[in-house]
Amino acid sequence: SVDEETTAQYACRANYSDGSSATVSPAWSEDSVNATINSGGELSALNVTSDQSVTITASFGGQTDTHAVTIKYIPPVLTGIAISGPTSVNEETTAQYVCTASYSDGTSTSVSPVWSDDSANATINSSGQLSALDVTADQSVTITASFGGRTDTYTVTILHVVPVLTDIEISGPASVTEET
Repeated sequence: SVDEETTAQYACRANYSDGSSATVSPAWSEDSVNATINSGGELSALNVTSDQSVTITASFGGQTDTHAVTIKYIPPVLTGIAISGPTSVNEETTAQYVCTASYSDGTSTSVSPVWSDDSANATINSSGQLSALDVTADQSVTITASFGGRTDTYTVTILHVVPVLTDIEISGPASVTEET
């Protein structure tokens, strides 16, 4: 067997009627789209999604031999996770965060980690939605995602929003008696 995306060297030995033998350079071939074999007998296994069978053939001096090889699928390994989302959130609003897992084969995908935060000024739910509470000044919150034995942290600032004057209103009696 040969692991995917690796190479393996094959040799061909010719046996003669006088009992002698010698390593020879045959014509090499294979029967699969999952591997190639060069004229020197080096098999290159390609990327596969499951174990795949390949038959290599050596032809020399009118003789032919075949050899069965399995290209072994190697599942990708989790190499890290990363949180993405806004770095600041206005108080009393929400924001969505996403966790992306990276794998040894160069792929990445969105995953559902265990979310947590370190502050009384916000909460994050199991879907990655952060709810910012009312604050009297800007506050820093660290959110954490844990997945597959990996952990990432992300700092978010909860922004205190100073109230904006929208209008004024006069209050008091609608009428006043004279000299009062």
